[in-house]
Amino acid sequence: TLVRYPGSEYIWLNNDNHGPCGMKIKCEKCHNNMKILNSQDIIKRIYNKLWGKMGKYLITGITGFAGPHLANLLHAKGHKVFGLVRCSNGRENDIRDIVDDNVYSDISFLYSDLRNFRTLDKIFKENKFAGVYHLAAQSHPPTSFNDPLGTFEDNIMGSANLIQAISDNQRDNCK
Repeated sequence: TLVRYPGSEYIWLNNDNHGPCGMKIKCEKCHNNMKILNSQDIIKRIYNKLWGKMGKYLITGITGFAGPHLANLLHAKGHKVFGLVRCSNGRENDIRDIVDDNVYSDISFLYSDLRNFRTLDKIFKENKFAGVYHLAAQSHPPTSFNDPLGTFEDNIMGSANLIQAISDNQRDNCK
């Protein structure tokens, strides 16, 4: 039987059979009130926890291969999409062949190099995101062979900066 504490999003397995779904019970160990949930309630709660609340989502690497497709999906679900672009050189227009005009006009583009922690930190101080999809990377094999240090800085240090900015500013609300 799956149960939860009132007001908590934590759901766990209770091996005791306490009765039908929806029935309120008391925990024998701590005496807190619990509610038995059925599988449909559990699915609804998980969906609402992950997707049900409309929120702001940041996509790093929005101009890459998968970024525009994810932007379409998030927009279709009713979420506000933000795209992180390395610099303001017009690269955001690269997604226009995949993203419709109405979706494109709803995307808010932010500009920062992932290697620049200060600008990332500022972005996360000014915006509260429900989630971040980190798709940015230097993924061109010849470039990685010709410039292994630059590839390391882009992919590893950029990711570390992003994780630190999220941890510093949005630990409680960002997935």
